Amino acid sequence: MSSHTLFTNCRIVPYSADGALSSDDKLCRADLLVDARYGEIVAVLEAGTGPGAHVGPDDTVHVMDCHGHILSPGFIDIQINGGYGVDFSDPNITKHDVALVAAKLPVSGVTSFSPTLISCSSDEYSKILPVIGSLCERSDTEMGKVNDVSGACILGIHVEGPFFAPSKSGAHPRQHIQDPIDGINTVYNVYGTNRLCDEFKVTTVTLAPEREGALGAIKALTEQGIVVSMGHTDATLEEGRLAIRNGATLITHLFNAMKPFHHREPALLGLLAESGTCGRQENHLYFTIISDGIHVHSTAIRLAQTLHPTGAVLITDAMSAMGLEDGRHTLGDTDVIVRGMKATVVGTETLAGSVASMDYCVRSYKQFTKCSLVEALRAVTLNPATVLGKSKKGRLVRGADADLVMLDDDLNVLGTWVRGRQLYKALL
Repeated sequence: MSSHTLFTNCRIVPYSADGALSSDDKLCRADLLVDARYGEIVAVLEAGTGPGAHVGPDDTVHVMDCHGHILSPGFIDIQINGGYGVDFSDPNITKHDVALVAAKLPVSGVTSFSPTLISCSSDEYSKILPVIGSLCERSDTEMGKVNDVSGACILGIHVEGPFFAPSKSGAHPRQHIQDPIDGINTVYNVYGTNRLCDEFKVTTVTLAPEREGALGAIKALTEQGIVVSMGHTDATLEEGRLAIRNGATLITHLFNAMKPFHHREPALLGLLAESGTCGRQENHLYFTIISDGIHVHSTAIRLAQTLHPTGAVLITDAMSAMGLEDGRHTLGDTDVIVRGMKATVVGTETLAGSVASMDYCVRSYKQFTKCSLVEALRAVTLNPATVLGKSKKGRLVRGADADLVMLDDDLNVLGTWVRGRQLYKALL
C-alpha cells in the first residue's frame, strides 16, 4: 500500500521524457502524480484523466487542486552565502545553523541550494567544510523514505575563493586572496583535503582563471566532477577560452567583480556569444547573475539574456542579512551595512552580497528581460540542475524528485514541496 499526492488543475512547464525543456516555450495543462513515501514524481498525466493504473487498489491518493496556478520545479540557488542571521563562512557554524536556513528557504520557493563560502583561511575551511559537508545531499540508497524532510535539500558546497585577482576581490577579505601557484596541490593545501567531492561534498569552486596555476587546477577539479566557475577575475576573452578548454563551464555573478567589456577586449562577457565554440562543442557555458536590481542594471541583464538566452542561472548571492532588518551584519570576516535592498562593506560603496530572496530575483529577471514565464523558470530550475549534473532536480518528469513550487501568474510563491512534502503554504 502506497500513499500518493495527485496535483490537479495546474499549468506546468513541459519537458520531454529525457528531461529536456520543450521547445514550445508555453505552459501546458496537466496533472502530476507524486509518490509521497519516496518523494518522487510517478507520472505527468493528461489533465483530468486521474491516476489510472499508476496506483494500486489499496493505495491512498490525496488530491491537491492547484486552481489553475503554475506548478514548477522547485527553485535551486547555487550561490547563497547565508541568510536569516546565519553566515555560512562563520568558523563556528553548527549543523543547526545550516538547518535553520534550509527550513526557511521554501518560503521563497527554494527547494535545493548550495551553501557558499567566501574566501577564508585554511584553518577556517577546516572547521566549516566538515560541518556543512555532513549535511549535503545523500544518495538515494541512503535517503530512503523522506518522512524526515524538514527543509530545502543541500546539494553540495560552493567554495568561492580564495584564488582571485586581488583587484577583483570585492567584499572578500584581502588577506586570504592568493594564487594557486602549484595548481591543484595549492587548492588541496588551502581547503585541507584532496577529496573535496567525497569528504566535504564540494560541488563548485569559483576562481580566477588567469592566475598562476589556475588552468592546471581547473583541469584537475573538473576531472573530479567539480564544477569550476570563473569569477572575481581580470581575465581576458582568450583567458576565458583557455579556461573553458580546460573544463570551466560557468561564470560567477556575471558583470560583478570581473573585467568589464570593451569593444577591443570583450573579456568574459564575450564568451556568451561563443558558447559551445571554444574547442569543446559539447560544453554549454552557463552564467550566474544577481537580478536584484542592485548588483546589475536591468539593461545589462537584458543584454546577457539576449546574447545567451539559454545560459542564465539565477542566484541570490544572499548574505546573512537576508530576511532580517536593516543594520550592521557580517559576511565572513567583513563587516557589512544593509540599507533596504543594498548591502555594502562598512565605510565603502563596495557591494557585499545580496539580501534579495529568490522569488524576488525571478520576478525581477522576467521584468528586466521581458522573457517568457518558461524562460524565467528555466533560469532557476533546469539550468542550475544541469550545471551541477543533478538529473533528478529542476524538471517535472517521471522519476525526478518531487521538489515543487506553486506560483501565481506574477510568480508569487503560493506553496512549496520538498520531496513531496509541503513545507510552505501562503496565507491567501
